[in-house]
Amino acid sequence: MDGSQLSGCSRLLSPSGKTMLLLNLYCYVQPLANARLLIWYEVAKWDAPRHPRIVFTLIDLRMLEVLDDPPATAENMKASKERAYFSGGDAVFCEFSTTLDAGLHPISAPAAVTTSATSG
Repeated sequence: MDGSQLSGCSRLLSPSGKTMLLLNLYCYVQPLANARLLIWYEVAKWDAPRHPRIVFTLIDLRMLEVLDDPPATAENMKASKERAYFSGGDAVFCEFSTTLDAGLHPISAPAAVTTSATSG
């Protein structure tokens, strides 16, 4: 694998050395019980001026699929500013806004969207 194409990316490898997940810069990861992984990152004001937010993704590591071409995927991620890329994983996504108007606000967790499609 060409190191320059993967520079700035973190990879999750299978026991056989296959790439299962790519993360771009500024992603945070927390392993959880039952082979689950929590990934989160901020979509900052300069990237999304109307909707800065923190995105959380929960995946099942047992459901991840091998990525076909990690170097090409990494290049595409960088070009499109995607933060995470994987296939499978039985992913659950949720987002929290980082901007609120002044005052008191009741906050509850949003309904999560479940998908097994590739994440971005």
